[in-house]
Amino acid sequence: MGILNVTPDSFAEPTHRTTAQAIAFGLSLRNQGAALVDVGAESTRPGAERVSEAEEIARALPVIDALVRAGVAVSIDTVRASVARAALQAGAVLVNDVSGGLVDPKILAVAAQYEAGYVLQHWRTPFDHRFTHTDVVAETCAELSERATIAIRAGIHPDKLILDPGIGFGKNTEQNWALVARADAISALGFKVLWGVSRKRFLSVVYSHPTEPWQRDAASAGVTALLAGRRVWAVRTHTVADHVNAIRSVEAARPAEVTRSAHAHRHPEANRSPRASRSTEAIRSPGASRSVDAVRSADALRSAQVARSTTEGIDGVPHPDDKAQDGGHA
Repeated sequence: MGILNVTPDSFAEPTHRTTAQAIAFGLSLRNQGAALVDVGAESTRPGAERVSEAEEIARALPVIDALVRAGVAVSIDTVRASVARAALQAGAVLVNDVSGGLVDPKILAVAAQYEAGYVLQHWRTPFDHRFTHTDVVAETCAELSERATIAIRAGIHPDKLILDPGIGFGKNTEQNWALVARADAISALGFKVLWGVSRKRFLSVVYSHPTEPWQRDAASAGVTALLAGRRVWAVRTHTVADHVNAIRSVEAARPAEVTRSAHAHRHPEANRSPRASRSTEAIRSPGASRSVDAVRSADALRSAQVARSTTEGIDGVPHPDDKAQDGGHA
């Protein structure tokens, strides 16, 4: 899933694109191998001001319309039911909701009505970036499971439901690494899983020098490589070519496998899904890295393998590395 921001205040990119530039960039993401292009018109980074519904639609719709006409599979990154509806009417095939339906519960019914894919991301308290988790893996799994039940009751078929653990959303550096280390716990819920780690601040610990978000691409690819063995459904990235090559490398090296039985703790509704929708079938599993920074990502993950509770994020007191955690989709 390639990231296409049409916002002037993205944490991850130093420049703002015009509509024409955004369309061209979306086409380039597709040409590099993105199975989905995720269009976002409102930043959710810490400190970002919310935009009006009309402004969000005005930013996103011309880009979505042009990409769909060019044959690109498009998802809309929004928390608003009205924006989701407009994007789906324009031909988008998936709704990527960082709030998991908490900001605008009507978005669940909209996704169900259009039989669209729906990414249900974990964010305990939308637009509140304080760290309140004590056992981040257990709490994230429990809260995702609860929200999945609500989404299914709203009419979203389990086959269309994708979970996202919400890296950087109300979680500090140590908690983000703990979630990556326990990726199988998220997959064990029985749904497709999307991971969005690209360029986020928690990756900065693998570098020996300060970094801007766009300087963390090697570490991003390193985490993609580490997730390869988990066969996650998709990764959401600002750059595509390196991640596609990483995926191909891992798939080329992967021996033939016997299909494994389902995990014992699968969500009870997950077994209803007979097959995946082709329109939302994104990149299947992440792959390998090619840099020292990626190797350092592996080392950082190994240090997080033993899940442990963290006190730095309790009562909103930030971890030293998380004073401006990059927790947004823009």
